[in-house]
Amino acid sequence: MPNDTFHNLSEEKKQKILKAAYKLFNNNEYEDITIRDLTREADIPIGSFYRYFKDKDDLYIYMLNIGENKLYKELVKNRQNSFSMVYGTAEKEFLRSVLTEEEYVLDKTVTNASEELLLKYYFHKFNKDIENELRENLRQLREQNCLREDIDEEFILHMYKTSMFNILLYCRKKNITSFEEKERIKNSYFNKLFLKGITK
Repeated sequence: MPNDTFHNLSEEKKQKILKAAYKLFNNNEYEDITIRDLTREADIPIGSFYRYFKDKDDLYIYMLNIGENKLYKELVKNRQNSFSMVYGTAEKEFLRSVLTEEEYVLDKTVTNASEELLLKYYFHKFNKDIENELRENLRQLREQNCLREDIDEEFILHMYKTSMFNILLYCRKKNITSFEEKERIKNSYFNKLFLKGITK
C-alpha cells in the first residue's frame, strides 16, 4: 500500500500518477511495464516513485483496491449480510455503473495476472477494509447464532481468500473467459457450498 508521502500529495498530483498508471496497466502486458515507464508517463523522478510505493505490484494492488472498495460499499447498501453479498454475482451493468471506465478495465486485467501477483494480492495485501467488514459480519452471525460453533472466523476469512484465488486459477486452467460463466462458477460455489458449510 502507498506510503504516507503519496497520501500527503495534492489530489491533483495523486490523480496524475494514477491516470498514468491506468493508461499503462490497461493497455500493456503487466510484465512489460517498468518503473521507468510509469515514472516517464507520470512525469515524476524514479526516486519519487519509490518514496510513494514499494514497487510496481504495490501500485497495481492499491489501484485494484480503489475499485474493490467502491463496489463493496455500493453492494453493502443493498444487502444485510456481507458474505452473501460478496459471493453474489456482479453483473457487468452493475460494475460499469459504479466504476469509472479506467477502473473497470483494470479490474478485468486481474484475470491475466501472474500467480505470484495473485498470491500477493489475496494473501499479503488483501483489502483490509473489506476484510475487517467481513470479520465484523462473521461476528454478527456468531451473535445471531447462525454460525457453526466449531468454525473459527479467522479460518473462514482465510478460506474465503483461498477460494477466490483458486477460482481464478481454475478459470484460467479451463480457459474460461466468459464474464458470465466465471461469475456463475463463483456464485454457485460460495452460495451452494461455502455458506452452507459455515452456517447452521
